[in-house]
Amino acid sequence: MKDCNTRIAPHLYGFVLWLAVVCGAPFVVRAQVAMPTVRSVSPPGAERGKTITLTIEGINLKGADRIFLSDPGLEGRITSVTEIGPEKREQPKGSTAAPIKDIAYVYRVTAEVKISPDTPAGRHTFRIGTPLGTTNAGVIAVGALPEVADAEPNNEVARAQKVSLPATVTGKIDGPDDRDIFEIEAQAGQELIFDLNAATLQSPLDASLALLDAAGREVASNEDNNAQPDPLLAYRFKESGKYYVKVADAASSGAQNKFYRLNMGELTYVKSVFPLGVQQGATVELSVNGYNVGGAQKLTAPRVARWGERVAVPVKARYGMPLNTARVAVGPYQEILEQETNDDLRHAQELTLPITVNGRIAAPRADGAADQDVFTFRAKKGQQLSFTVAAQALGSPLDSVIEVLDEKGNMVPRVVLRPLLETYTTLSDRDSASAGIRLTSVKGIEVEDYLLAGGELMKVEALPPDPDSDTRLFSFMGNRIAYEGTTPEGHAVDTPVYKVALHKPGEELPAGGMRPVTLYYRNDDGGLMYGKDAHLDFTVPADGLYYLRLKDVRGLGGDAFAYRLTVAEAAPDYALTVSPPNPNVPVGGSVAVTVTAHRIDGFDGRIDVQVEGLPKGLMATTGTILPGHYTTMLTISCAPDVTNLRELTGIPWRVTGRAHIGDREVARAATTNDMISLVSVTRHSELAVSVDQSEVVLEPGGAARVTVSIRRLNGFAGRVPVEVRNLPRGTTVKVGLNGVLITEDETRRAFQIEASPNAAPLEQQIYVLGRIETNSSVRSEYAAPPIKLRIVPRRFATGAGSNKPE
Repeated sequence: MKDCNTRIAPHLYGFVLWLAVVCGAPFVVRAQVAMPTVRSVSPPGAERGKTITLTIEGINLKGADRIFLSDPGLEGRITSVTEIGPEKREQPKGSTAAPIKDIAYVYRVTAEVKISPDTPAGRHTFRIGTPLGTTNAGVIAVGALPEVADAEPNNEVARAQKVSLPATVTGKIDGPDDRDIFEIEAQAGQELIFDLNAATLQSPLDASLALLDAAGREVASNEDNNAQPDPLLAYRFKESGKYYVKVADAASSGAQNKFYRLNMGELTYVKSVFPLGVQQGATVELSVNGYNVGGAQKLTAPRVARWGERVAVPVKARYGMPLNTARVAVGPYQEILEQETNDDLRHAQELTLPITVNGRIAAPRADGAADQDVFTFRAKKGQQLSFTVAAQALGSPLDSVIEVLDEKGNMVPRVVLRPLLETYTTLSDRDSASAGIRLTSVKGIEVEDYLLAGGELMKVEALPPDPDSDTRLFSFMGNRIAYEGTTPEGHAVDTPVYKVALHKPGEELPAGGMRPVTLYYRNDDGGLMYGKDAHLDFTVPADGLYYLRLKDVRGLGGDAFAYRLTVAEAAPDYALTVSPPNPNVPVGGSVAVTVTAHRIDGFDGRIDVQVEGLPKGLMATTGTILPGHYTTMLTISCAPDVTNLRELTGIPWRVTGRAHIGDREVARAATTNDMISLVSVTRHSELAVSVDQSEVVLEPGGAARVTVSIRRLNGFAGRVPVEVRNLPRGTTVKVGLNGVLITEDETRRAFQIEASPNAAPLEQQIYVLGRIETNSSVRSEYAAPPIKLRIVPRRFATGAGSNKPE
């Protein structure tokens, strides 16, 4: 490649504008530079023990010089970088939004990757290092079988491609009507597996698999395996002979590069394991169910396990390595098996706490009655107990629901809701995840109020700034939070919504008003960390005998419907995650990372977090996840005099947290959503963000003015959306329909931060971020120095930055 300052041919003028931004030349550019992004990888994988050449296409990969791989058995180097041309943007059909005109050039990067023979088979990831930082994660697969390339034309039985098994076939579906057909030989009694991988490798193919006999008749098919988009077929052949395997696009879409990898042969695939877990330090024999599996396996669990830890099951395969890895949970308590028949209160299985029960919900009886498992235990008034079901999280199809009953078999009341006013949903139906809901009226509703819609109890985070906006509800990682054991639901237009007050069971309620609603100790979906698995925190109301009833909410069951039920005193704890896993920090600038706390068994304390492992030249703020909160934000900054950029690209980093739980200090390291967590420095920056205030003081019901300023760099002249992050509960930014937006002709914008009348006193760092709008999936955000936000009791609110409500 030539030096960027020499490429100024007239026909490349548009490209020079982009180079001006990257190299710092004094060209005037209005568009913004998209972050480096991997779009496609070819081939999508290879057999282990081989060295392959990957062709990687993506956006703004100029100067790519390193490839970072997720497994030590993978070694790679960049061998060439070729410019293809400007990215062709097409406005989505029906879109009325203004198109984003960013600077995005397509590049083709080739990388040589050596795969060691002992690299685990399966999905692995990589990132490309560029002068603009590291890319999003690309995906490659490592296989254990000989590889065969799809040979066209093979879309008819008469032209089927012959394949000797076992093998991994790599191919593409080139159009809506294309199909690939392969001819195989099978022996009577053989059990062959056909395992197709496409969506898991970021392919747009929604694949279907079909097995045809010698006459071309379909004998078996599959489209989605265990609720996952990639298909899997297992078939035991009754007769020897010739058969055909057909790969097609189930969606018949016009998407490009619909590649796949199809593993075929007498392979091992694990369907289920029982029990689903083991006590730490114990050795157990696991029953392993699947295809071509060699019977039960012994597993010794680690002596110490963190919350949520899982270990791989060492499966004995009849032929080669298993296609998938089964994992089971590791827990701290004694483990027992469910004892049938425990289908009713009279035959309830007695438990001595703490305990973990491994069981199954059996198939419905011949008369259609669904199975349920009932357990009994004794508890004392005021005990804080935790009931947790692990099923779907461990691969079981069970959709569990649990209920707590008293010694008479009555459900135990949890809370009484007294409706105070009624309103309705309007505008459009809302799903079970959305954090916003449109109400016909919010008169009488305040921040932190509880709302009841159907069987879901929600909580108000922010009121709508105008009549054409939603009421914002508390959410966690993109999903609405349901309170007091209720489950998020979809809500149709005109659904009644009640503001409610919460009262203890048995408490005398004020006379009059609407009929109260009692919520019981029952849970279907645990939400937050538990997903579709049930979880309950139970405060024992009185000394005595109690029952716990567990079943499938749909009334289904069978041998695969296994569960792992833990009943114990609440053990408060927490786990942390951090995003993004690969912050790209501009020289002299700052970027933000979000740390999220997964609170366990009622732990609601303060968590102090910090970044570790940063090299000289990089620094980070510290942060606090406040009680009652789930997230905080940190910034990573780079000194303006840093010059050794290459040495500061691809540096491992981590976030750690510390909290006091009881009389212990508990430290936890954050995880990310990818195995490659790297921080990098980039010379490219288009925006500097600053704020006039270093501290804001608010009283409940008050408001304060904040002014944000931006400085556009390297020719950038676009508009800048501004966000305020890390706001504590009870505070909000008052914005218009377009939020806080600095237009193309502006460099400053003022806005107000407001505190609700019932906001609690606290201190928290908040951050103002400016965003560069691009079409890349990787966000370009730049942070101002933090602002200390203090909420003080009304009578003490003084000083600059403190205002009365306006």
